[in-house]
Amino acid sequence: MQREIREVDLTDLSRPDVGSVAPWVRVMIFGAALAMIGVAAASMRALWNSGWHEMPLSDYWFRNGLAIALAAAAAAAFLPPSRVSRFVRLAVLLPILLVAGMMGAWALWALSDLRLSFLRQTAPLILRVPIAVALAVMLAATCVAALAAQRRRAVGWARATVATALVELLLLGLWLPILSWWWARRSDIGWVWDDGAVLSLGSPALLIALALGPPLVLAAAFAALGSHRPDLARRTRPVWLAALLLLLAGAVAARLAVTTNRSSLIYLNLVHFLAASALVAAVALMAFVGSLWWRGRRLRARLARDGVLVTGVVAASPDAEDAEDAEDVGVGLRSVVACLELEGWLRGLRPLVAPFEVVTPAGRIPIPPGAELAASLSATSTVLHVGESIAVIRRGDRVVVGGLVSPPSDHPFRGSSALIPGPDGVVVRRDDDDRDDFTSAALVAWRPCVAFLMILIAVAIPGLAAVLVLP
Repeated sequence: MQREIREVDLTDLSRPDVGSVAPWVRVMIFGAALAMIGVAAASMRALWNSGWHEMPLSDYWFRNGLAIALAAAAAAAFLPPSRVSRFVRLAVLLPILLVAGMMGAWALWALSDLRLSFLRQTAPLILRVPIAVALAVMLAATCVAALAAQRRRAVGWARATVATALVELLLLGLWLPILSWWWARRSDIGWVWDDGAVLSLGSPALLIALALGPPLVLAAAFAALGSHRPDLARRTRPVWLAALLLLLAGAVAARLAVTTNRSSLIYLNLVHFLAASALVAAVALMAFVGSLWWRGRRLRARLARDGVLVTGVVAASPDAEDAEDAEDVGVGLRSVVACLELEGWLRGLRPLVAPFEVVTPAGRIPIPPGAELAASLSATSTVLHVGESIAVIRRGDRVVVGGLVSPPSDHPFRGSSALIPGPDGVVVRRDDDDRDDFTSAALVAWRPCVAFLMILIAVAIPGLAAVLVLP
């Protein structure tokens, strides 16, 4: 933490109450839940009406069972009491429900007759490159792009994967309508007669490469920028937002400019890649939440089994010689040495730890920069703006430090009672912070989950625009 941090200003009356979220966020989460249920109901009814009658389910349960199950699960996630806003918990659990719903639909697809005539005629690419292959391609490409953007520790990689998957989903959803409109203008696109009219897509391999390549490359570049130059990414945010708005306008215009149904059919042949991208993004969010929970458990487990735990007080200044001097430091001088900073809505909160010293009865112990921070989150984190931080450890706070070892024989400190950081790194937490629960992980991950829901709405807008021009 080499720069001055910007702490949250709780006197700002424009913020929502601590533990709550802004009204527009509530509307977004609630609307996304309703949309998920509505899309599930409409999709299953449309599939039934398309000829999926030979199913081991009754008419009613095939049409409505998935929507009822999702509605019940969303209600079960929202209704129980919580120490923070229920919308935070619902936002984190909605991607899980979405994955469950998509897997349920996929299971029904597997039970159906995959040689349906309307698919062979209008969407041959879905049969040539089935959803399982599309999912494997999108998952592998997203993981490779995330590794290129972030090569550090597990949570850093999970955060980079989430950012890459979300940006890739957004760009793919806005790029496919434009590509479909342009590709439909080729002369080799049309109907061929082979046991009936079958849509010809020209070169399917080139079409897939043009569909997936540009969004994935740009998503990897954006994730790398956010990982290595977060300050630059924040400063250029207006440029990125303007470019996305232009891309959204282009996608809507491409759908409104349809003069034949060829563009819509090409889009239909590529839409399973978009569904696979949404599934990868949702799974990445689930893995991110799981990694945060596991990391907290792992760090506290390290502290619990460490045989050389040290309790002391963060030195107030280089002149503080003992714990009493450090504890008597004034509030105005208690600068932050460890915090959680809101990096952005796509990446959530990240820990920042500056170098400091811990004053103990045995001497002063230096803590290196980048030490691992075990910290539970308070409800205050819900009102953070991008770039703001919550202080976790200040100078004068009593802390518990693990991962320290006795210096080797050739170390300058050998012969003294001082300890040094061990090869596995240092773990530090406040002495009074012993809480570890799912809520802390949810408070870190709910913003990327809301971003995911907003992206789903954005990629659905061009599809809704097509309804205005198609018969």
